[in-house]
Amino acid sequence: MIHIILSRMRGWLSGPFASAGTPPDRQEPIVPAGYLLPVSAETLLAEASRVQRVGQLRQLTGVDEKLFITLYLEPVRACAALMQQFPASERDGYARLGGLLDMMLDSLVFALKHRKAYMLPMNSDVESQSRQTEVWTAATAYSVLLSFLPVLGHLQVEYESGVSWHPLQGPLMAPYRFRFVAPTSAMLPERTGLLLGTQLLPVVAPAWFSRFPELYRTFLAVLVGDDTQGGMLRVLVQNGRQEAEKQWRMRYPPSSVAAVASPVPVTVASVPGPLAAGALPVSAPLSPVTVPPVAVQKVASDT
Repeated sequence: MIHIILSRMRGWLSGPFASAGTPPDRQEPIVPAGYLLPVSAETLLAEASRVQRVGQLRQLTGVDEKLFITLYLEPVRACAALMQQFPASERDGYARLGGLLDMMLDSLVFALKHRKAYMLPMNSDVESQSRQTEVWTAATAYSVLLSFLPVLGHLQVEYESGVSWHPLQGPLMAPYRFRFVAPTSAMLPERTGLLLGTQLLPVVAPAWFSRFPELYRTFLAVLVGDDTQGGMLRVLVQNGRQEAEKQWRMRYPPSSVAAVASPVPVTVASVPGPLAAGALPVSAPLSPVTVPPVAVQKVASDT
C-alpha cells in the first residue's frame, strides 16, 4: 500500500500537472567548480523524504486531488523552485544543502498537525467552525510558506557570469553560487518575502479569505509580519517550526554536522565576493509560544 501511495505522489510531482516555469533538468551538465546547478521543483520534491512530506500534506489537507494540486502542491513547487539547494542558515545542522526546503516542508507538516487540534475560529459556533475548516487549513499552510521566504533575502546569489540573482526574478536558470550576507536594511528580507508571497500564493486565496473577516484580518497580519495581530495563525506557524527544529536537532546533532556537509566543492563561507560573510542564524530556535488554556477550544480527541 505504501508503495502505491508513494508512486502516486511521484506522479503528482512529475506528471501532467508539473509546473512549466521551473528550469528543466539537463543531461550530464558541466558545472563550474564552486557552483551548483539549478534543478526543477519536480526533481527537488522527488527525493524520498520530500515525497513522504508531500504525502503527509495531502492527508492533512483533506481535499480532493484537483484542489490539492491547486491550493497546496503548486505553491510548494513554486517555493521549491526558488529555494533550490539553499541551506536554512549559515551554520549548524541547518546549514546543509537543501536545508531550507526541508525545514519548510517539515514545518508545514507539523503546523498542519497542530492545526487539526483546534476548531477555528475560536469562540465561534460549531457550524461556523465546520464551514471554515478548509480555509483555516489553507491559511495555516500559506502562513508557513510565507515565514520562510525572507530567508532568501539574506542570500547573495550570483551566476558564473557575475550577474546577481534576486528571488523576484524567478527561479535560477544557470549554475550559481551563494552566501549569507547582512541585508542593507533590517526590513528588506521581510518585504522581499511579502512580495514573493503575493506572487506564489494561488490567485483565488485573497478573495476566498476575504469572505471570513477574522481569518482575513489575521492572515494579513501574518503577511506583513505583524506578530502582535497574527493570532492563532502565528501560534500554529511557530509551533510547527519549533517541532521541526526539535526533530532537526535530533536528526543532525552538532557532532554530526561534518557528516552532512556540502557534497560539492562549495560552502557558504568559502564563496568569494566583496562582502564579508556574517553570522546569520536565520532559522534559530524560536521563543516558545503557548496558548492560554482558557482561550483554546480543542476538538475531541477522536477527530
